Amino acid sequence: MVESRIRDETDELRKHVNVFVDGVDVERGAGTGTVLREGATVIILSAVSGG
Repeated sequence: MVESRIRDETDELRKHVNVFVDGVDVERGAGTGTVLREGATVIILSAVSGG
């Protein structure tokens, strides 16, 4: 299930997951309470790191 990949056990977004709705980072707004309008574009990005 996608939700378990982006939310942790406290229902917050996982530390290394970024979610954008219509180009706006949801963490700068309502977070997981962001309301989606019909036709909204949602982008989910997982951080990539390594060394």
